[in-house]
Amino acid sequence: MKKKKIAIRIIAVLLIIILLMSAPMPGLPVQMSVFEYFRNYLLLFYDIELPEIYFSPKPEIIPKGKIAFAVIPDYDYGSIYIANVDGKNITLFIKDIRIRGDIAWSPDGKEIAFVGPSPLPVDSRIYTVNMQGKIRILIQFSQMRVSSPLWSPDGKYIAFEATSYQKIEGDTTGMSGIRIGNTFYAEMESSIYLLNADGTNITKIMEDTGQPSWSPDGKNIIFVSYRESNYGNIQIMNIDGTNITKLVKGNYPAWSPNGKEIAFVSWIGDTKKAWSQQIFVINSEGGNLTMLTNFRKEELGNITF
Repeated sequence: MKKKKIAIRIIAVLLIIILLMSAPMPGLPVQMSVFEYFRNYLLLFYDIELPEIYFSPKPEIIPKGKIAFAVIPDYDYGSIYIANVDGKNITLFIKDIRIRGDIAWSPDGKEIAFVGPSPLPVDSRIYTVNMQGKIRILIQFSQMRVSSPLWSPDGKYIAFEATSYQKIEGDTTGMSGIRIGNTFYAEMESSIYLLNADGTNITKIMEDTGQPSWSPDGKNIIFVSYRESNYGNIQIMNIDGTNITKLVKGNYPAWSPNGKEIAFVSWIGDTKKAWSQQIFVINSEGGNLTMLTNFRKEELGNITF
């Protein structure tokens, strides 16, 4: 009789644990169980990954002829989807609390790099996920917010833009930044960095710049410099930051697959002094400027060939 009571108590405790682990926790912007909350806490603060209790099958991904894109709602899990280039057969590849920023597919199609969170809003991480859905952290940054990771054509490097933040004591009037409790982090400069694809040997290659794009041969990076213009000047450099060539004023440069042309976005004004953003193309030497669009009020962003 005593053994029966012990067994009943053990079963009751297990049922309570299961219910607690599966029931949504109140007061959170995202519905998650106690286990999910604990698992995500360990992931974000200590980079400790516990196995999922309920495994979700990962789709078989054949990268050739596919596109990947991220969907990141506010206060929710980020998701990476994969689809045909015509927009059909959209498939949820992975959903994870760590997916919070830009993504980039490796040239061999075996991994996707993405930007993820750290405990502080002014920190960032770069992760990679393979086609089996296994995520690994590549590198963590303190007081730097990362965007636009891009693999080199040979897959050996990842270039990215990062904005640095500095902790400020005292008067912060007129400063742009982020306040966390009583601590203010002022937004400093944006720079382009280069990182080995295994997460080693991070190098700042150009200060006060952003929006990097690799040349098809991997020997150069086209980027936007903010040093001489608030809007930006498009320039080309070697991957070590040398041999800088100025091309044109604009933003969001993208190299054509053959390396002969560069597309970009720039402002133009008409006779009525009304300004609009348009897409332009120039050759890689900076000549033969051609306007491709005739938009009126649209706000343009990243473009690609």
